[in-house]
Amino acid sequence: MSSSQTPAPQATPFRAITQQHAAPFLDLLLDPVADSGNWQQRIAMIQPPLECLRLFDDTSLSDLGQDSPLLARVWLNQSEHCDWLESTLNLLWQQPQWIVLFSSSSQPALAAHLRRFLTVKLDDGGLTLLRYYDPRLLRIVVNTLTPAQGAALGQRIDLWLWRNRDGELERWTAPQEHTIPLPSSRQPLPLDSAQRMQLESYVEAHASLGQLLSLEPERAKQSQERLLDELARLNRQADVESHWSNVERVDWIRRHLPEITATT
Repeated sequence: MSSSQTPAPQATPFRAITQQHAAPFLDLLLDPVADSGNWQQRIAMIQPPLECLRLFDDTSLSDLGQDSPLLARVWLNQSEHCDWLESTLNLLWQQPQWIVLFSSSSQPALAAHLRRFLTVKLDDGGLTLLRYYDPRLLRIVVNTLTPAQGAALGQRIDLWLWRNRDGELERWTAPQEHTIPLPSSRQPLPLDSAQRMQLESYVEAHASLGQLLSLEPERAKQSQERLLDELARLNRQADVESHWSNVERVDWIRRHLPEITATT
């Protein structure tokens, strides 16, 4: 009688994530603005409820509660949580709508840490949001911070895991060899002029990407991450050349974008 082997179970997105983490839980860092509030609806359906904290609570941003990023703890030893997480990640595996954090900290301690970085101080003395919690912008944030600033942000977190605009899995572990004092509400993380210009150009690029795709839908075939980089570069150049009118600026950027090439 011939023997047969049972095929090994296919690795799912859920198992691909949880197999990398030894703790009995993981944390989801979610930006409701990035997915029009759908995460809040998904979380509300879970029983027993997820432990979920709003990062804007207990900060100067508390009035913006509906737009607050969420920190949701998923216990991997609760079957209901595992089933929900697996089905949700399978559905959204290719979408830039979630960040997974591997940490051994308590949820309140992790939330308190992340709140320290919600705002940064610009070189002109103003304050602005640091949208590290938006998976569409996290790559930009970690590339803009100095190694010491990145090390400060990454304290308490062993690994950041997310999907970018091209559906590629990105990982970031903060550098360990640099240390600086952690920021506070009275002394937020300072950014210099070059960092400010970098972030501002990407915020503009992020806002104009949707407009560009509506005007040139064939650009959806391109790498969206590389297109975002190109838009940021051109936005900085448009500032240098004083293209301030929105209509003129968009037209100038479109003329200077490289020819369309499909993502390989």
